[in-house]
Amino acid sequence: MHNLHILILTEVGIVGYTAFALVFSVGIFRGFRAAWRAPVGDPLAAIAAACAVGLIAHLLHGLVDPGFRLNLGIAELLYTGLGLIAGVRAAQRRAAAEIGSATRSLSAQEQGAATALGIRPRPSAAHNRPAVRARRDRQ
Repeated sequence: MHNLHILILTEVGIVGYTAFALVFSVGIFRGFRAAWRAPVGDPLAAIAAACAVGLIAHLLHGLVDPGFRLNLGIAELLYTGLGLIAGVRAAQRRAAAEIGSATRSLSAQEQGAATALGIRPRPSAAHNRPAVRARRDRQ
């Protein structure tokens, strides 16, 4: 068998192939999404995008060769790419949490400077609170 996709379909059926394809599709989606959300010039974005492209290359190469199903080294490379994508996303979440907590404690003047740099403060929860006063008394 020289086609990875047909090999997996014959071994585990449609349900197993769906699970196989889901691993790749989630990795590709997360990799490009992490690259899209990163600021311009962020090296982590390049790592995430490169790993997503590597996953696409594995899928395309599977059309002519069983690839990582028969070679342990290739399988380790594939799952390392998936791990790198997850690591990049975790680093982005941590950085976003740090920026969010830092901008909440800024003064109005500092928030203007932070917004000019592309850092957006989170909106306050005051807009979501129900009004205590009567409607006619509010501005």
